[in-house]
Amino acid sequence: MSLSYFQILRLLEIVGEGAFGSVYKAKHVDSNQILAIKIVAIGEENTSPEAKKQRDEIQKEIEILKTCKSPYIVSYFGSAIDKHDDGMLDLWIVMDFMNKVRILFVFEANRHIILS
Repeated sequence: MSLSYFQILRLLEIVGEGAFGSVYKAKHVDSNQILAIKIVAIGEENTSPEAKKQRDEIQKEIEILKTCKSPYIVSYFGSAIDKHDDGMLDLWIVMDFMNKVRILFVFEANRHIILS
């Protein structure tokens, strides 16, 4: 039996919030690797056309993340659906964590590209 994301990842702190959800700093339990997890509330399994449209947009984002392989874009590691007891669903999107130091390093290393 394999473990689910919810058993091998620990949420540490919230690092951002947006229209579609929240981003958490998290830790992979076995490796201690720090990750980012975007958690998006996607409603109930059978919901309105608007909710379906939102889920389709999120799926497009995931498909784009899967194909992006660049040192300048966070890596996508996977995603999973968390179903609550009340039937509500959350989507977990697991990605690289970019702290302020890494962001500044990438910016400084590519300043000539960004500013031109």
